Amino acid sequence: MAVKIAFINFKGGVAKTITAVNFAAVLAERGYKTLIVDLDPQSNASLWLLGGEREGTRFIARLGEPHKTVYQLFLDFLDGTHHFRFADAVIKAVVKDDRGFSITPNLDLLPNTYEAIELESRLAGGRLGGLLGVDILKRQLENVQESYDFIIFDCAPNLYLTTINALIFSNYYVIPVNPDYFSRSGLIILCRQIKKIWDRCSKLSDDDLELLGVLITRIKEGAMLDIGRKVYLERGLKELIAEGTVSSNAVLFKTYFNDTVYVPRSIEAGVPTIYYQRSYPPIAEYIGRLNSFTDEALQIMKNRFTNI
Repeated sequence: MAVKIAFINFKGGVAKTITAVNFAAVLAERGYKTLIVDLDPQSNASLWLLGGEREGTRFIARLGEPHKTVYQLFLDFLDGTHHFRFADAVIKAVVKDDRGFSITPNLDLLPNTYEAIELESRLAGGRLGGLLGVDILKRQLENVQESYDFIIFDCAPNLYLTTINALIFSNYYVIPVNPDYFSRSGLIILCRQIKKIWDRCSKLSDDDLELLGVLITRIKEGAMLDIGRKVYLERGLKELIAEGTVSSNAVLFKTYFNDTVYVPRSIEAGVPTIYYQRSYPPIAEYIGRLNSFTDEALQIMKNRFTNI
């Protein structure tokens, strides 16, 4: 049974997609069968892993294959259709080298499309109410869990219904943050809102949802102001634990990431950063931090999932 983790923040620009994709790639590199589900209408995870050559028919409905995206999964619910088929939509061994050969067999992608930007207004429309529509993702994908060790959700920067769907289906969520002035208050507000959602919707889940941890993604090395704000984040997390909003197992990860200009170059190359010029010192350092973060996350999850 897959362990399901949602990467979530209702603030953009926190390296959420970069971290989710690279974390999934590290898991795959370690031999875990991993699926990335792109739930963001910006489709950045899909654009990154598919690359420009393959993006057209998947991402633009008028070109013919919207049924092969997560967009169709939700459309079927809204329109009463049955076009989505996971086996047709999933892209197996999605990471390719420049010759088109698979780099790893362990990383699959369920892509999204820009057309999905219309979903939120339709999902929140008049005919939906109560708990209706919050477990669409679970009902569509629960049968594929046995095929994966991990399912990683790259969520949109909001707490709307597609993101709520990921939370209802997940075992954990991770909050990437920038250590800026608003990060502590934003963390507290976000976790309290998730707790409200979970209290209302948990009956539709098969398991408990826990905050795995808070991950600082763009700290400036040696910057005293950022280091001070890290302390504020720690205090905010302790406050959330004390009031029972998040699990006592939740952590502020010891690993943090520098703000580097080199990681985006792997996006342009169409591969996760762990496969891009890995011997180059700034990339090697970033990969080292990715592995440290993965080690921390797996250690926490081992307390709950003995098969990790």
